[in-house]
Amino acid sequence: MTGKSGELRLGLGAVVPPDFEHGRNCVVGPMSYVAQGCAFGSGVEIGAHATLVTSSFSGRLLVRDGAHIAAGAVVSGAAVIGLGSRVEPGAVVTADVPPFAIVAGNPAHVTGYVTPSAAGGDLSLEHVRIPSDIGITPLASGSVIIRFPEVVDLRGRLSFSDVGGLLPFEVMRLFFVYGVPSREIRGEHAHRQLHQVLIAASGSVSVLTDNGRMRQEIVLDSPVLGLHIPPLVWGVQFRHSHDAVLLVLASAPYEADDYIREYDDFLKIVT
Repeated sequence: MTGKSGELRLGLGAVVPPDFEHGRNCVVGPMSYVAQGCAFGSGVEIGAHATLVTSSFSGRLLVRDGAHIAAGAVVSGAAVIGLGSRVEPGAVVTADVPPFAIVAGNPAHVTGYVTPSAAGGDLSLEHVRIPSDIGITPLASGSVIIRFPEVVDLRGRLSFSDVGGLLPFEVMRLFFVYGVPSREIRGEHAHRQLHQVLIAASGSVSVLTDNGRMRQEIVLDSPVLGLHIPPLVWGVQFRHSHDAVLLVLASAPYEADDYIREYDDFLKIVT
């Protein structure tokens, strides 16, 4: 069967709309149901007994290039299943899935990020080992790990830095992120000019950084660790521990126009 924009393979008993819009090399598994208003990019794979219905708000569901929705999954309430993302078997997706995210559970939540890009490029995910030496460690994604010095005695522990030392900019704003349920994600944006340093003042937070060519995952789990995210690097925070308190130091006051909030817009700028 072919749709408006390319080849589609249907499993036994699969149901799709008569005017179904899809890209090339898409697969809908046996006994799966795709409702009216759904549209697929290229390379989309839907497993057996999956159900996809449109968002009641938008009346549309767009499954982006390279997304995989596994057997028995239900998508109901999302408007976008992101580029190269993966929905695990039996997941119930009630909200949009970010690009390259792995989601599982009921309701579905982000459990990690895929390693290879399903969108046809060579974008990969690296889990970064935190350096043990004090100083700065540049990363391939464009971000920088900072390990601050630590003073330990019987009274406790102290860590510090001066602007112009390990701290790479004058701090013009700070804010804290805390009380985040472990299944929620934060960030999902880049900045045009703003620099930030992220520090887990308490607990632990996983941070994904992405420059459009390389994605890296860093676990911040100590107040002596900072992650410098410069302009034009996409950042996502996820897997917050129950006691996580994320301190963010910023190089400028808040400016809404400095945010790049759509991943497609980000890719157009950096690639």
